[in-house]
Amino acid sequence: MSSTRVVRRILILGLLLCWSGLAQAITSIDFNSVNPVGTINTGNIYDRVTLHDSAIVTMTGGMVGSISAFDHSTVNVTGGSIDVFYLYDSQSATVNLFGGDIAIGFHGLLNASNAINIYGKDFVVWQNQSNTWLAGKWADNSDFEFYFLRSSGLPSIVSLHTVPEPLTATLLAFGGSLIFYKRKPNH
Repeated sequence: MSSTRVVRRILILGLLLCWSGLAQAITSIDFNSVNPVGTINTGNIYDRVTLHDSAIVTMTGGMVGSISAFDHSTVNVTGGSIDVFYLYDSQSATVNLFGGDIAIGFHGLLNASNAINIYGKDFVVWQNQSNTWLAGKWADNSDFEFYFLRSSGLPSIVSLHTVPEPLTATLLAFGGSLIFYKRKPNH
């Protein structure tokens, strides 16, 4: 067998192995009217997650490369890792962020009828020439930071919801109970 033939077989085998590995590496899941509700948990890994047709997805863990949301869909994130969110269309999508790690941020129609609700505290907003950066802490005191790409200022669709410290909520409840406490008259 000639050396060119051996090299050719090795190259073909290498290409087949690489190509089959790439085919398996790209994973995606689509939530729509047929598959309207889903959960992404620890151990789930997706390159792409797409939501449309009023789908609702809750992410508590796992890793996602990109989430695309449109057509009245809702994404609830309490944990896990996401590289980037894409919001499309003028038909509203809602993203509710309570936790997790967002590596890059948001891209797409950031001034359409979409809504981004961020629940945390100690928010800091900073802008450079073409992006807006948001940092803060989730309710569990873990830090977060991400970008709104190609956005001058915090987009109007973003609502920052300050989550009180657990001790603050307890003290408020205790103080409120004292205000309404009535003493029995002494006879």
